[in-house]
Amino acid sequence: MRQVNSVFGCQNNASDSGVVALTGASPVTGVGLDVGPSLSLAAPGTLSCTILYNIKATNLTYTAKWQVATLAAPTTWVDVATVTDAARTAFATGGGSDVAGTFLLDAPMSVYAFPHVRCVVLTGGSATGVSGHDNADFLYNFLLKDHIGE
Repeated sequence: MRQVNSVFGCQNNASDSGVVALTGASPVTGVGLDVGPSLSLAAPGTLSCTILYNIKATNLTYTAKWQVATLAAPTTWVDVATVTDAARTAFATGGGSDVAGTFLLDAPMSVYAFPHVRCVVLTGGSATGVSGHDNADFLYNFLLKDHIGE
């Protein structure tokens, strides 16, 4: 799904895969859509990923990170560490009941130098994700280059 709001010059890209299950023994990686091909439209410094998540399993944690790749058909993705969150602080922890939430992750400027960019969520802790309950969806947001300054 793709939406463009021409009034505000904002573009939001939803993951083609929809909701990504984060089930199984940790660590499990949930992968968002490769937004790299769309970055030519984005004003530098405006990319972010909104992660819509649900978490249930007790002691399950979610962390998020950006990854980049250089090959035309990426097979190896490289983690992008930020100065402020190099250790990747968990943004959600399961407590046994369904909890839905939203987390926004800004992209560092370094991602604009790569043709392939994606956001991923990793599970951690001593828990196994619960099928149908532990999941994430990725929505990419950025301002269009030709709308800066309006």
